[in-house]
Amino acid sequence: MGSVMDWDRVNRQIRPATFIEMCWCMVGPSGRELCGAVYHHPQGFEVRVNYREADVVDSHIESSMDGARERAAAWKAAILEKGGFRELLPE
Repeated sequence: MGSVMDWDRVNRQIRPATFIEMCWCMVGPSGRELCGAVYHHPQGFEVRVNYREADVVDSHIESSMDGARERAAAWKAAILEKGGFRELLPE
């Protein structure tokens, strides 16, 4: 039988992601804000799509900031193409 996972040790090793920039926000049919943002990640830059203050809907690691911005722009275009979402203007 394998060893038991030491979750206390695992949780101590998880560092909160550091926010870099908000790429876009939009409102969907539910009225909730859906946002795409970039965070620092040990392997590069993490692009996240999530409803504000909620669980991550999708995430992808890119090796460069340019790659992260391109990924965020591609996701934004795909969501807008789907329809039912409208872009929010930056504050």
